[in-house]
Amino acid sequence: MDIAKNKKWLRNAAYAPMVVSVLAGAVCAGTGLGSAATDAITPPTSGGDAHWWSLYNNTGQPISGEWTEQVGDATSPLTLVKDIPEPQGGHESRPRISEAAHPFSNPYWWGHICYDHKKWNLDRQVRNVTDEGKFTLVAHAGGGLDVTWEAVGNLPYASAPATLPSTSASVTRTEHLVENKAEGPC
Repeated sequence: MDIAKNKKWLRNAAYAPMVVSVLAGAVCAGTGLGSAATDAITPPTSGGDAHWWSLYNNTGQPISGEWTEQVGDATSPLTLVKDIPEPQGGHESRPRISEAAHPFSNPYWWGHICYDHKKWNLDRQVRNVTDEGKFTLVAHAGGGLDVTWEAVGNLPYASAPATLPSTSASVTRTEHLVENKAEGPC
């Protein structure tokens, strides 16, 4: 067999495993490619696993963008690309940042979501949420976007009511996201 012909055959044969491994790596990384990624990162619904946070889409439209938990330089991001948006009624989950690794830090939560062809921001602020970290995006009557979550204790930002329960109790909070007009339509 001629070596020149073997080189071409070997080069072509090497591409198949490489393509399969790249696709498998992307799915395992939770990039949202295919349904396997969603199933692989969604936490179990029974047992109340407190080491996950979730973003639910109840806006009536598909959404894309980012939602992130950040503690110091550690992040637990969710990126929903425009070509594969989160459908109405869907949700994505990510692991929480370990409190053991960051015992004296409160998580920052921030978002940058494309809804109704506009970009909406949840500015990065300290927000104490329940261990489960369930965020639900909903449309409000004025055409904007709101987020609802269960907040715990005394929240360190200006819109917190004056009489929140003690740190062991929780209350459901809703906040308007701010339209980011500087970036234009999405």
